[in-house]
Amino acid sequence: MAEEARLDDSHYTLVETRRSDDEGMLSRAVRGACRFLGMDVAYLSEFQGDDVVYREVESLSGWPRLERGLRLPADQTYCRNILEGRLPRVINDTSQMPVARALPVTRRARIGAHVGVPIRLKRNRTFGMLGCFRHTPDERLNEHTADTLLALAEVIGMEMARDRKRERQVEQLHNRIRRIVEEGGVRAVGQPIYDLVSGEPFAVECLARFPRHRDRTPTQWFNAANQHGIGVELELAAIDSALEIFDYVPDGLPLSINAQPETLLDPRFAQRFAHVPKDRVIVEITEHLAVADYAALQNRLHGLRSEGVRIAVDDAGAGYSSLNHVLALRPDMVKLDIGLTRDIHEDQPKQALARSLADFAAATGITLVAEGIEKDAERTTLTQLGIQHGQGFYLSHALPRHRLRKTLLENLAAPSTVL
Repeated sequence: MAEEARLDDSHYTLVETRRSDDEGMLSRAVRGACRFLGMDVAYLSEFQGDDVVYREVESLSGWPRLERGLRLPADQTYCRNILEGRLPRVINDTSQMPVARALPVTRRARIGAHVGVPIRLKRNRTFGMLGCFRHTPDERLNEHTADTLLALAEVIGMEMARDRKRERQVEQLHNRIRRIVEEGGVRAVGQPIYDLVSGEPFAVECLARFPRHRDRTPTQWFNAANQHGIGVELELAAIDSALEIFDYVPDGLPLSINAQPETLLDPRFAQRFAHVPKDRVIVEITEHLAVADYAALQNRLHGLRSEGVRIAVDDAGAGYSSLNHVLALRPDMVKLDIGLTRDIHEDQPKQALARSLADFAAATGITLVAEGIEKDAERTTLTQLGIQHGQGFYLSHALPRHRLRKTLLENLAAPSTVL
């Protein structure tokens, strides 16, 4: 939002200039030019249509009449006049040049001597100018001064071109995620969770897949969505797809649906469950982002529990944070991290930790589920440690919907053939 600068010239305005990732580099470059060349003021400007906006200004003179964010008509600046050849790169005494003397900015900023060179991006596109000046005439300035400033401007141009390339890549990724959400590009599959003793299906976890966007893993897509501020939208789209799996799961089996705390606190989350059997829903809390407000999350989970929804905490045993979740949220189910499950039959410390978690679960009435079971030896060891439920490739891969229903019905009919 622009505001009128407190100046005699009403056409001068101050605008907010966006601080980009290259802000530190630009500021240092302008400051370095000012000090290295022994000038009173240095600036970096940007052409914006018919105007010039001063993106960075460094003053060593204590005369703040050329300010960061100042917008001027381009034809009233040194920038445009140098670029179009009406003024030279080096001006030793502005009072001796009618064009410079007539510019309002000469009086405003007390420009006595000036050096300015263009900043060019790729394809020779001119971004703006890198300039500096003294308040008094200076006969020492020459073409060598301008060449030194031009070398710095070329480095700035290359860095800014790279920055804009990164910005375009970020924008393209943001747009891809937005299209995934809007076009139904996320598809849920189901991985059965089994009773490790009886072999019967216990529940089904819904997992997100991106069949038309395989250049990233699901975790990478969710992480990218969170970084771009649309993580909740992507997760809600995944939940919409997950709830469709209810039509492929035999009656009585619950569906475990992943949601991060931010999604749980969004009003749109509860709306998704208006017409589903809530006593068959397990909400599995993931942690893509840190929990900002435990009290609010606890209140939301209390409301879900009052409607029959069960709560699970993911990745127990992976670190302090997951154990803190268990203590703070008092879940109905805890899922052991895959890192704890992997090769547990060969690792005594892992067995000791898993046994302690099994004892804790038994004492508190929590259902314990081991994730990532890939070997029969892992399954055997887990059951010996008192862990009754599990999932993983050894038991079943995540399955598309029609295969999921067929597998579950076969398992319910003959559970002993599963494990």
